[in-house]
Amino acid sequence: MKSRLFLISFIFLWSCNVPTSFRNKEHSEIKLYSYAFMNEQKEQFEVSFYAFIPYDLLVFTKKNSRFYAESELSLTVTDLTSNKQVFNYSWIEKVDEKFYSNTRNSKKSVITGRSFYQPEGEYLLALNVTDLDSRHQWNVQQKINVARFELCSDIVPMIKKDDSLQFVGHHISGEVDTLFCKFQVSEENTDEEIAYSILFADEVLASDTLLIGDISTNKTCLIAIPLEENWSGRLQIQLQLIEITKEVSVYVKRSVMDKYLSDIDEAVEIISIILSDKEIIELGKLNSMDKKLFIVDFWKKKDPSVDSDTNELMEEFYNRVEEANQQFSTYGTGWRTDRGKVYVVQGAPDNVETTRRGSTAIYQIWTYSDGRQFIFKDNGFGEFKLIQGIW
Repeated sequence: MKSRLFLISFIFLWSCNVPTSFRNKEHSEIKLYSYAFMNEQKEQFEVSFYAFIPYDLLVFTKKNSRFYAESELSLTVTDLTSNKQVFNYSWIEKVDEKFYSNTRNSKKSVITGRSFYQPEGEYLLALNVTDLDSRHQWNVQQKINVARFELCSDIVPMIKKDDSLQFVGHHISGEVDTLFCKFQVSEENTDEEIAYSILFADEVLASDTLLIGDISTNKTCLIAIPLEENWSGRLQIQLQLIEITKEVSVYVKRSVMDKYLSDIDEAVEIISIILSDKEIIELGKLNSMDKKLFIVDFWKKKDPSVDSDTNELMEEFYNRVEEANQQFSTYGTGWRTDRGKVYVVQGAPDNVETTRRGSTAIYQIWTYSDGRQFIFKDNGFGEFKLIQGIW
């Protein structure tokens, strides 16, 4: 118990030799989304097409203390039944950023798109993207089936930005306080009621029932859903109209911790590395939502700078989890390995020595500046087990 308490106390001492930030170098890809809504006046469907082009695919150049990137986009739509091209359009997208760090942020994207009208059918959307500085090209495609829906269409999650409703994908910034769900219902059901629910880990956070006539404008329905401050991670929105249920998921990110709150069981396992035995027992008795609130409240209490927007201690902890996953995920999740757990609790070692003892055994020795040492032994399959030291 004393060893556990020592380690719990140790991780909460903020020291200058702790690595401050780790980046996830996952490969970025262009993402495509498309939605079709019936337009009665044109007797066709309005197809809205969106492309998300990550910043780190583009080349930025500096001009007058700002950073710019340009890309040329060309969209081609082919009717798969006739194999004929039915729509094409080309345009230029320009990006202007004040800070260089923004240009290398893989989480930021150029969000662009176009709308066009087509009758029912199956179509192939092909997008060509050319960075005008590097001349590097990307070609991405997506099939879309444009057809009449039964009772209720698919749901498009939107937010209000610059006084207009915009589609920004399924990842929502923590600063957003209201989510808008756009959809259509068949004309004969405009006098019906529709029920919606917001769920986290199969637990209902909020629900309501509305008259379709009260939320319908020009054959399109819009439900405004307030997002509570403690809602984060993956939220599921369900619409129930008569016997039809439609669902859409959004991911609300409020901190680096939110990535792990989407799987509450894993979130509990991770935080348990640094909890006392009493806290682990208390946490195990809670339901999913209360477990999440426990974890959020835990980090609020440990915030070393409550007046700032960033909880440095929490950010450091989950950055270490990220780094452990990148470095030690050989035969399982990195943070679950012995080296991963030591890394999460103690941080990066000051020295790592890999050596052989005997004919086959491989050992790894981690040494820290204060003299602490952790020794791991390869189990013969590339996984190192802790044989000396207590994390």
